[in-house]
Amino acid sequence: METAAALILIALIIFAFWIFKKRYPGKREGKKVHDLENDLLRLVSGRQDVADRLVRHEQARNPDKSRSWHLEKVIEQLKRDRR
Repeated sequence: METAAALILIALIIFAFWIFKKRYPGKREGKKVHDLENDLLRLVSGRQDVADRLVRHEQARNPDKSRSWHLEKVIEQLKRDRR
């Protein structure tokens, strides 16, 4: 019985940690998003309105994905279309 309780407690701690990391990604994720935003702005010649529109469009198509995923997808599409 004690072993089952310990396993449940460990599972709850791991789950709580996973939820916390998902909600508060930390500095590394923030820096990644910032760098991706800068890359996207560079690709659209500094046009913030264009960058915002492209990201909003991608967010509407894939609402369950993270901001960094959306930025990477938009950047990848722009680069692919320019080849």
